[in-house]
Amino acid sequence: MANRAGRTEETVWGRAANNASIASFATADRTAIDSLSSNIAAEEKTAGGIGSLILAVSAAGLSPTAFAGHNLLQDLVCTYDATTGAFNDQLYNDALAVLSIPAVKAPTRSIAYLASHQQADGGWEFSAGSGSDTNTTALVLMALRSGGTLTDTVKAKALLYLKGQQRVDTGGFQYQTGAFTTDSDPDSDGLVIEALLAAGEDPVGTAWSIKQRNGL
Repeated sequence: MANRAGRTEETVWGRAANNASIASFATADRTAIDSLSSNIAAEEKTAGGIGSLILAVSAAGLSPTAFAGHNLLQDLVCTYDATTGAFNDQLYNDALAVLSIPAVKAPTRSIAYLASHQQADGGWEFSAGSGSDTNTTALVLMALRSGGTLTDTVKAKALLYLKGQQRVDTGGFQYQTGAFTTDSDPDSDGLVIEALLAAGEDPVGTAWSIKQRNGL
């Protein structure tokens, strides 16, 4: 679940994706970028936080190597464990870290680490034992695609898992089977739609629509 800084980062991603002004998204004296700058210390506590921040800074057209006195990419490198290939032992945060690295430049072992944790049902889990969920699966799928190592077999299994989490009543996506709520939610819908696009799928096509309802 995203924290307050994470919500700001997601807002920046969304505005950038819709070609909306980020500079104009502000109160009387503070912009979203000001908010990101003031939350660096909190975000740098985890690789996922740094990765999320890098994605937002890059989406805003700013340099993650020189943001508010920080080289965020270098700070991210400092969280990497070369012996395991992990930036973070929580796959959701690990995938965010890998996804934030410029395309095809992530350490080979970090990509292999993510791929090796695909579950039997085709999904990936937030952390060991929590069970596959759509949010982590979507992020890992995008990270593997960005890393240039998304194989047809891995993709097919992941897409089959995501299809199984699509709600018949809304066309949206639930967080996971057996969760405290199985309703579709905006976070899951948004991440799955991004992952489908990254995988070359049409999120509003017949394959991803149920009774003309889909994640959008």
